[in-house]
Amino acid sequence: RGAVKIKQVRGMELEETSDGAQMEEVESYLSTLETHVKSLSKATLYLVNVSKETSTTMHELGQSLFGLHQTYDPESSPNTDDENGGPKQSTTTAKLPSIKVISNVFASLSAINKVKYDENSSKVGSPMQDLEWSIKAARLAVKRRKNAQLKYNTYLQQIKNREASLDKLNNASPPNEANIVKAQQSLDQSKQSANKALEELDAVTARVFREMDRFKHNVDEELRKMYVSHARVHVDYSRQLDAEWSKLLPNTGSGSGGGGT
Repeated sequence: RGAVKIKQVRGMELEETSDGAQMEEVESYLSTLETHVKSLSKATLYLVNVSKETSTTMHELGQSLFGLHQTYDPESSPNTDDENGGPKQSTTTAKLPSIKVISNVFASLSAINKVKYDENSSKVGSPMQDLEWSIKAARLAVKRRKNAQLKYNTYLQQIKNREASLDKLNNASPPNEANIVKAQQSLDQSKQSANKALEELDAVTARVFREMDRFKHNVDEELRKMYVSHARVHVDYSRQLDAEWSKLLPNTGSGSGGGGT
């Protein structure tokens, strides 16, 4: 089978086989996928870690607020009016949640974000690592194919060198028959080795294409599952987070403070 393309690799001209264009498409796909997954991995790591950091921050705030509540709690103190010289509680203050309620809300927010972190790690973080490893495996398969191509080209170059040596011996005057026979044998060996290397290259290439078809299907499915899992985790916990935050909002309809215990 004749070469259809020449390209430079490490300063060496490689003769590409007829399926070279298809291999270029594979490499282009992997490069595009790697770029996307690199960005996705960075975003996933941030989203996973931000829940952990938020949980820690909310816990610290809740503890601090609880300590503040222990030192001063106007709701447990007797309210005196102006006639007795004490501060009278304003209507605005009465609508605000107490420090105790706020402390409890932050404790709940901390717990929710901790569970969210665990679920993100399990449902998104681990699949993200699996996807990165599968891309590395695909790259390794392409590398094995490249090594087979280099081996084939090495024998092609060897054939060219030995053909040149044989031409010199044939054109020598007087010709040395023993050296010509030896050179011809060496050339025949190189051609046999090249044919064997080409068979290996074809086998490796066919295997890469088979594996790549399965790989593309799996990656497509895993990416979609990952984004859906991300959405589900965020939606589920957004409801819980909204419910907790709403406890801090004054209930203007009833005029009472925020709920919660």
